[in-house]
Amino acid sequence: MQKEKHLKNGVPIYCAKEVDFTIKPIDLAFKVIDENYKQLERIDKIAKSKGELLGRYIDVPVADGKAIYQIMRVNKNTVRIKALGGFGDDYILDSWGCEATVDKEYIISLVKSRDKLNEIFGRS
Repeated sequence: MQKEKHLKNGVPIYCAKEVDFTIKPIDLAFKVIDENYKQLERIDKIAKSKGELLGRYIDVPVADGKAIYQIMRVNKNTVRIKALGGFGDDYILDSWGCEATVDKEYIISLVKSRDKLNEIFGRS
């Protein structure tokens, strides 16, 4: 098993387990996707409990799914994000690509919106 890598604040960096849709039964692939989501949620909770933006994730609607990015660096007015995979579709926004520097206030609004929805639906 690979040792978990961490960001400057001690929050783990997400590392996907590979999803193989050629294996039978297909439920095994879906199990890996579920494990990847659980890892992402665990990491997000660690960063949130520290009151940190660094290490949290954002998800943006794309086609019939979402593009998911982890916040890798936080600057005064911007954040650096990196696309994450291991969720099936693994969409990447054309405008952001695999990595991007994005307005910090916009990213904060996305994180707060997700937190509020989780709170409303009892998923906090």
